Amino acid sequence: MRMGSRAIFLDRWLSSQDFGLFSPPSLSSLSNITMTCSSAIQKTRPIAIIGAGVLGRRIGACWASTGYKVNIQDPDASQAAGALEYTKQELWRYNPAANADQISVHTFQDLKKAVEDAWLVIECVPERLELKIDVFAELEKVAPQDTILATNSSSYKSREMTVKVQPETARRMDIPPPPPPLPPRLPRLPLTHTHLQLIPIISFHPRSASSKS
Repeated sequence: MRMGSRAIFLDRWLSSQDFGLFSPPSLSSLSNITMTCSSAIQKTRPIAIIGAGVLGRRIGACWASTGYKVNIQDPDASQAAGALEYTKQELWRYNPAANADQISVHTFQDLKKAVEDAWLVIECVPERLELKIDVFAELEKVAPQDTILATNSSSYKSREMTVKVQPETARRMDIPPPPPPLPPRLPRLPLTHTHLQLIPIISFHPRSASSKS
């Protein structure tokens, strides 16, 4: 499906949806997030990956390969260290724009420190719903209010993870495309509680990273 066809498909799909209580607000209410994404284009703020397992470290390497600053958080110090080592040793697989000693990847055990200036947080913890719910509840407390919150879950819908967060926090939640070598989802359909204005943003940046792989 070509990009033009995808855009038409998405436009028709959005027009057909009844978002009910989750109808997106005006663009003016997204001014903080718009500013966040403007600075993100300049790659001045980090992306935080929560969970340093197999997928978490691959997603981190994907973003780092094109020059994004990446923070990887895991309460297990050995997992965090393993993610950093993976990024350095396997970066070549992602056709990187920089050498392994030039990328900016930092590891953390403390969640608050990992996300304190992030423009995007991607949750990659084990597939246990209760754990994911608790992670997003904690992210609501410690992440900046203009941070986009995303999940990499393949088992649960993100709305199932919003039971402990405020509605406005749920509007900042989305599911990112998979890391390379998997292809991006076609077409990309937003979640019914997500600000629709976030869809082009969250779709463009991973595509700019994964297109090299």
